[in-house]
Amino acid sequence: MGELEGRVAIVTGSTRGIGRGIAERFAAEGARVVVHGRDAAMCAAVAAELPGAIGVAGDIGAAGFADELIDNAVQQLGRLDIVVNNAGVAIDNFITGVTDERWAATLSTNLTGPFSVLRAAVRVMKGGDGGAVLWVHLTAMPPEDKSALAAALAASPVPGLALGDALSPGCVVVTPTLIRSTKLCEAMCTSRAIVTPAWLKACIAGGRVLPPTACY
Repeated sequence: MGELEGRVAIVTGSTRGIGRGIAERFAAEGARVVVHGRDAAMCAAVAAELPGAIGVAGDIGAAGFADELIDNAVQQLGRLDIVVNNAGVAIDNFITGVTDERWAATLSTNLTGPFSVLRAAVRVMKGGDGGAVLWVHLTAMPPEDKSALAAALAASPVPGLALGDALSPGCVVVTPTLIRSTKLCEAMCTSRAIVTPAWLKACIAGGRVLPPTACY
């Protein structure tokens, strides 16, 4: 029996890369996974490879989609225990080349969308058995300038939210999970090493905010 047997996990941006690596490890540990991405066919294909998984496609930054994503998990799989806010986009451009449209799209996907998922998940978890929300961040950018991406990550609402006041004791773990470099990410997403023992501990513990260093 795996560490996450019987639990339900949503992993945003999980049709490829880091997110897919996380989804695969969670499934290997016994969780039923909600695979998310923009492309419905890719979501379905990845979900078909994971036991008990379902796919939910959509734009994470679109109004109302976060509630739809959470509702799908609860309605189809019966509960919600873990959410990994992994989805994100990067715009390869210097600041002078970032248009208003690209700026808005980056903030929508990397900031507003994940916050909406967090809010929707907390509402469900507070009314149930609690759970864990993990937030994936990159702490190192590649050589090219990613001004909009960096700004969205720096503005992450997690550190500034009064989560201790908002959540009942033992309800939700919120972990800003830091990934040190994109090269490391590329290496880890091809294996199950992305999900460390500290991640699994966070997902089953409930009610404790882990420091970012615990999840390297």
